Amino acid sequence: NKLAFIFQNLTYPIEEIKGIVYSEDQKYVIIATDSGLLRFVDFEGKEIHRISGVYDGHVRVKSIALSNEYKYMAVGLNEGTVKVYDLATKQLKFQCQKLADCIVSALDISLDNKILAVALGDGDLRLFDLQTDGLEIYYFENVIKGIECLCKFIQ
Repeated sequence: NKLAFIFQNLTYPIEEIKGIVYSEDQKYVIIATDSGLLRFVDFEGKEIHRISGVYDGHVRVKSIALSNEYKYMAVGLNEGTVKVYDLATKQLKFQCQKLADCIVSALDISLDNKILAVALGDGDLRLFDLQTDGLEIYYFENVIKGIECLCKFIQ
């Protein structure tokens, strides 16, 4: 089990884990901890990148999406907020504050890195333009309740 191997070989103390996702190329995992820190860890347990201040301790990461070629990372929180980071600069690109009074159940970024899809626990699906810092371009109401996964899509 790759994940067990990573945790056995971590070279720093780990806090309570709030969320975890594998990179698509299976080169590393992203670990969301209770202090609001995202740690990018390779399969030998070595930390490659970190982004701090993503959220505060009472919020849980529900979904994480990485864009093609690791240009952006989107983080969906259980209180309805989505934050998008530029991974080259490790800076917050934009945030969609409290999209609904429910969790962000799934996220995905289009293959061309232009559109962020956000599925909410209430069944709504929203699309945001990543090139205009999060301008909402489509809002589909009550698509399906309980969406847990979105697949890569082409614009």
